[in-house]
Amino acid sequence: MRWCVILALLWPVTLMSQVTNNDIRDRSILVLDADPVISNTANNTVEWACLNKKLTQKCLVYHNDQWFSFHVEKNGDYFINIASRECRDGMGVQLIIIEGNPCEVNTYRIMECIRRIDQGEVYVDLKGLKANTSYLVNVDGFLGDFCEFRIQLSTTPWKSPNSSDVQEVLAKLKTKPIELSWELKDEDQRKVNGFNVYRKREGSHEKELIREMNVSFNALGVMATRYMMPDTLPAPGSYTFEVLGQFADASPPMLLAEHQVTWDGKNLRFSPPLPPKTIAVFPLAGRTGASIELVLFNVENSDRLWTRKVTYDPNKHATMELDLAPWLKRGAKRFLVLVIDEQEREPVEYYFTTDRDGNVVRE
Repeated sequence: MRWCVILALLWPVTLMSQVTNNDIRDRSILVLDADPVISNTANNTVEWACLNKKLTQKCLVYHNDQWFSFHVEKNGDYFINIASRECRDGMGVQLIIIEGNPCEVNTYRIMECIRRIDQGEVYVDLKGLKANTSYLVNVDGFLGDFCEFRIQLSTTPWKSPNSSDVQEVLAKLKTKPIELSWELKDEDQRKVNGFNVYRKREGSHEKELIREMNVSFNALGVMATRYMMPDTLPAPGSYTFEVLGQFADASPPMLLAEHQVTWDGKNLRFSPPLPPKTIAVFPLAGRTGASIELVLFNVENSDRLWTRKVTYDPNKHATMELDLAPWLKRGAKRFLVLVIDEQEREPVEYYFTTDRDGNVVRE
């Protein structure tokens, strides 16, 4: 996807009540190269029966969405132009473009999913649209924001890409990437089979489910006990994150970690502080069925710390994780992972060390 963010000119507006196309059966039709449709996300509700959460859960969470649809008469490349403004919370909107039949979620194919469109103009470059095919557009308030926006199906973007425009807007974006981590510390916690991560912004009445994760297995072949998840703070403020462990039976979820995160636009503070990251992550490549030996060395004294052989399966071994915590506790500071394929002449080397905060980083 190629898209460009450009500052929009402001125009007078009054946010209205719930729109007609809140329901998919009353969706608005976007006509090619017609004037932009003006709408708003105020007070809308989510029509869960017409959504496929599994397709979009890694991109966004639904709050107050509405529906549009369109088709084109000729195969080709087209654009969705959209601009949000006059947002109650200053958050903007989010956008999904779907190929499929209305409310028949088994036919849905996500073409584009844009987590956030700040108050400005965006064009979404849609490659290879098919003639007389049903396409759906779902617009939602980011973090439940109430925004007026305008949207258009077009043969041209509102403005050609301009690097200086992009840099100007990117400089004004008030988002902050962060990483959360947690650990399964005892046998009860290690019975979980997945995690739900929630985020709540100070002043908000509801917490938001931002990620659903399964447990994973590390390079030792056992269930991993340490986990990490990236997120992006949408704006300066204070946020509370909760990690709940989910069980396969009817047991209630277990609170595994809770963190207060404060970002003032410059400085980021966690309370309690996050534990150091001790996981070494490295890629693994080879032929399916190849025998590969993994060897861990202490670089400072050349001691062999650990070894394991795997039969390469691209579905399991494309990325490997090795928890270095046991050797860090014994004083080791620099590590070498040697990957030896029996059919290759040269082994592959990956070096790891710790930064000033004690986090394992790849050299």
